[in-house]
Amino acid sequence: MVAGVLVTGLSGLLAAGPVRAAPNDEPFAASQWGLRQIGAPAAWDVTRGSGARVGVIDTGIDLGHAELAGRVVASTTCLGTRGLVSGCGGTAQDDAGHGTHVAGTVAAPVNGSGVAGVAPEASLLVVKALNAEGAGNAFDVVAGIDWLLSQGVHVVNLSLSEVSSLRQAPASPLAGAIERAYQAGVVVVVSAGNNPDTSGERVASDLAAIVVGATGRDGRMPPYSAPLDSGVRWGLVAPGGDGTADVKGDVISTSWFAGRRSSYAWSSGTSMATAHVSGVAALLAARGVVGKAAIDQMLATTAPTSCGPGCRGLVDATAATAISAAAVAVGTTPAAPPAAQAPAAPAAPVTAPAALPAALEATVPVVVALPQLTVEGPADTGVTGGGQVAMTPVLRPLVPEVPIRSARAEQLAWFAVGAGGALLSVAAGSALLGRRRVRGAAGW
Repeated sequence: MVAGVLVTGLSGLLAAGPVRAAPNDEPFAASQWGLRQIGAPAAWDVTRGSGARVGVIDTGIDLGHAELAGRVVASTTCLGTRGLVSGCGGTAQDDAGHGTHVAGTVAAPVNGSGVAGVAPEASLLVVKALNAEGAGNAFDVVAGIDWLLSQGVHVVNLSLSEVSSLRQAPASPLAGAIERAYQAGVVVVVSAGNNPDTSGERVASDLAAIVVGATGRDGRMPPYSAPLDSGVRWGLVAPGGDGTADVKGDVISTSWFAGRRSSYAWSSGTSMATAHVSGVAALLAARGVVGKAAIDQMLATTAPTSCGPGCRGLVDATAATAISAAAVAVGTTPAAPPAAQAPAAPAAPVTAPAALPAALEATVPVVVALPQLTVEGPADTGVTGGGQVAMTPVLRPLVPEVPIRSARAEQLAWFAVGAGGALLSVAAGSALLGRRRVRGAAGW
C-alpha cells in the first residue's frame, strides 16, 4: 500500500519553461497515460482550447497553485444556497483536493513544470459546491450551474457521485438545471459514479448530459466504474484509472493538501474520466463547436470499446478535433459560443425548503456518518494496525433532495508523511476503490 508516492511543490524544484514544439514536455508526461489513450497530444496540433470556458463544480480549486492560478478567470462558493444563485459568493478555494485534481486534468497548462491538462489553454470558472469532506447538496449544484450560465460558460464538469439524485430526471431540480444548460448551448459532462449499482436503478437516466464511465490503462472499464445502461442518453468512457494498488494505473494531476503549495497527486475514479471528456469538449469549443454539435462530434468519433449498451465508446480527442479542423479548412462556419446570460429562475421545488422554520433546520439536521477509517502503520509510529478513527459526521440542511458527493472512487487511501519520515497508510473501511497520494517535499 505504501508503494507509489508523489512530490509536492514541484514548481519550486523544476524551472518552468515556455510551450515548446513538442506537444507535452511536462515532467510527469510519461505518467499521463490518459492523455495518450484519448489522443490529446495529437489534438493539440489543431487546438489547445484557447478561448474555451470550462466550469468545474466541485470542492473548489487551489487558487494559489502555480499551474492553475493563471487558468482561473472567475470562482465562487455556492454552499447553503437552497438552489438560488444569489446565495453564491466569495471565491472557491479548495479544502479537499478533489476539485483541484479535476481542474488540472481539464486545463493544466503545458509549461514544463508539472502536468498537462487535456485542454491546456482553456479557461476555468470554478464553483465550490462540495465541502471539505467532498459532500454537498444538489441544490447548491443547481445554483452553481446557474452561476456558470451567467458567466458565458461552454462546458460544465460535474464529477459527482451518489447519482440517485440524478435518477429523478427529468423531475429533479438538478436535472432541470442540466436541461437549462443544454438548452443554452452548453455541454454538461457528468460522471457515471463509482461502484456499480446493484439495485436495478438506472444510472443518470436520460439526462441532457454526457455521462462518463472510466477506463484503465488497458482501455477497459475497471470494476468500480458504474455501467452505462440503455437509459443513458449520451454515454462515453475516458481515462479514470485502474483502481488497484499500483499507482501507475492512477490519473496524475494537480491537487491541494493543507500546509503544502502547488501539490500533485494520483487518483482514480469516474471523476477523472469526466474531466478528460470535459477537456475534449473544451478543445472543440475553442474551434467554435459547442452544445449539441460538440456532443454529436464526440459521439461520432469514439474509439470502439466494450462499455455497456448506453455507451458509444472511448472519447477520441484526435478524431473529434480533426473533424473540426476539416470544417474550418472548407470554410464551414462553426457554431458561435453561447453568450453570457442571466440565470434562469429556479423551479418551484428548489425554493420549497425556504418555508422550513429556521429553528427546525438548526435543530434537526440530516446527519450522514462518513465511513470509519482504518489506520495502519509501522510499530514505531505509535499507530496500531487495524485501529479505528471516526470521521466527523456531516450535517446537512433538511431538504427534500438527495445529498451528493464527489465521484472520486470512494475508498480514500491518503499517503502522508508521519513522524520521523514514516509513511502512514489511511484507507476507508468500506473497501472501495480510489486513492489520493502525496509525498512530502522535505527529506525526499
